[in-house]
Amino acid sequence: MVLALVCIIVICVILFTYIYCIKKQLGSIKKQLDKRREDKASNPVLVEIRDKSVEDMAVSLNKTLRQETALRVSQEIKEQEFKQLITNISHDIRTPLAVMKGYLQLMQKNKMDKVCREYLEICLSHTASMERIIQQFFEYSYWSGAEEEINLKKINITNLVTEVMTDFIPVFEENNIKMELAGTGIYFGMADKELLVRIMQNLLRNSIQYAEGDVKVSIIPSEENTFIKISVENPVRKDCNVDINQVFNRFYVGKEGRNHSTGLGLSIVKMLVERMGGEVYADIEEGIFKTGFTIKKAGLPENYC
Repeated sequence: MVLALVCIIVICVILFTYIYCIKKQLGSIKKQLDKRREDKASNPVLVEIRDKSVEDMAVSLNKTLRQETALRVSQEIKEQEFKQLITNISHDIRTPLAVMKGYLQLMQKNKMDKVCREYLEICLSHTASMERIIQQFFEYSYWSGAEEEINLKKINITNLVTEVMTDFIPVFEENNIKMELAGTGIYFGMADKELLVRIMQNLLRNSIQYAEGDVKVSIIPSEENTFIKISVENPVRKDCNVDINQVFNRFYVGKEGRNHSTGLGLSIVKMLVERMGGEVYADIEEGIFKTGFTIKKAGLPENYC
């Protein structure tokens, strides 16, 4: 009886010791995986106990991790090659396009009949469109690979947005679209002026591309009053099929059929906003499409998030 009791106690001690070692080893594996992810390292997972099941699991896990690392590296290489391709194509096309535009502008100064001048204006218009497309490709390639730190400064957001809207008035009038700034508040935020101008330009160009009616720009504080929300909204055309889950994806175009959009405008917006520590958002309700972004309100601590 005593011997049986001793045997049971010994078995229980061995079992609990085994379970403890297994739990400790699993905790060690978790720490190794966390460190591997944080450091973006490729170290294999090591085990400290001699147990065939645990060792087999570690072998399978390391094989999976090696495959995942190889796949990630391959994707990074392909992405870099793609960005470089865009940059090279943009550079290669810019020079002949500039030459062609120069000759077309010289032709403008010559006398010609009405029909020829109309054809010339069409050529110049398409040349300008091509320039914008190339610029978007070049801009996307640059910012997707840029690593320099963004210097955020206190900026009068209301004034800057108003200035960009003023520059776009002739373009909106040409497309018979009215534009208004909702609200009269003055808001200051932490942003890079150049990036913020580019963001607003891309949002307004996007609205011109798809607007069925008037465009409204809004600047409001977030509910927590820690961020500023800037949005552009407009009724969308019937030939547009907008998926708000994809609008910020690269090359996404919501308009059916052929158009002059590269599908990069909102993707560039997303990159630039995130570089400044903000977020982008999109919504569509009752035919009104809204795209917007947030930036940190001025006066908050640098490490606020």
